Amino acid sequence: FTFSESAPDGAAGAATTINIPYPGGNNVEWRYDPALGGYLRWQGGVQQFDKATGQPILAQNVIVPAADHELTNIVEDSLGTLGVNINLYGFGDLRVFRDGQVWEGTWRADDQNPPRWLGAGEAPIALHPGQSWVQIVQQIPDITYQ
Repeated sequence: FTFSESAPDGAAGAATTINIPYPGGNNVEWRYDPALGGYLRWQGGVQQFDKATGQPILAQNVIVPAADHELTNIVEDSLGTLGVNINLYGFGDLRVFRDGQVWEGTWRADDQNPPRWLGAGEAPIALHPGQSWVQIVQQIPDITYQ
């Protein structure tokens, strides 16, 4: 991955709040805190904390790739919930959030290479040094940010 203290050119706009819906009301929200230099995480309306340190979960980068989801015939629990296979080889739409802004792009990965987060002209989108969190969604329009 490419890292830089300075934000790359080409931000698509401000993104201080990110909302990512998941089934069952298990929605995730990230809120940018400029004093902490990163995004704080909420899940299901409850702020998330690191159980080992007691500190709030904080990520300098929130990476949101869209990937194909395929329902399997594998039963995951006693309620009969079927498993989901997420295809992480290939390419798809992407949003990278850092420094209270968003970059639009695409991701690419295969069985020989880790994912690449690409912006305009297929240039890598530089991440802020620090913690990164990847939230995979089915489609980019599923998420909202402002």
